[in-house]
Amino acid sequence: MHHNDYMRLYAMIEERGKPLAFTGYHWQDPSLATVNRFLACTRWLVCATCPYDQLVLNGIPEAIPKLKTCGSKALAWVPFLMQRLDDQYLMRPSEAPQLKRMPSAIT
Repeated sequence: MHHNDYMRLYAMIEERGKPLAFTGYHWQDPSLATVNRFLACTRWLVCATCPYDQLVLNGIPEAIPKLKTCGSKALAWVPFLMQRLDDQYLMRPSEAPQLKRMPSAIT
């Protein structure tokens, strides 16, 4: 799928009031090849948080602010993820040009 196709899909999910559910990758998962942001792969918890990283770093919450999300893994990693995304974003804002605010302000 192309980025615009995903945007249409996310908009349809938002319009219906349904959450976008996601889970992590495993290292051999071909979906990992779709990662398009360096910032999404700069930590130890890649498999569990990569789908959410990609969502945030590609500006989906900025473009579709009422889209609800839910992850199927334990949520203990959320504070760590937000701190790391903010830190990495400050060092490489060009990696997430769609963001208008810090990643932690989006969630």
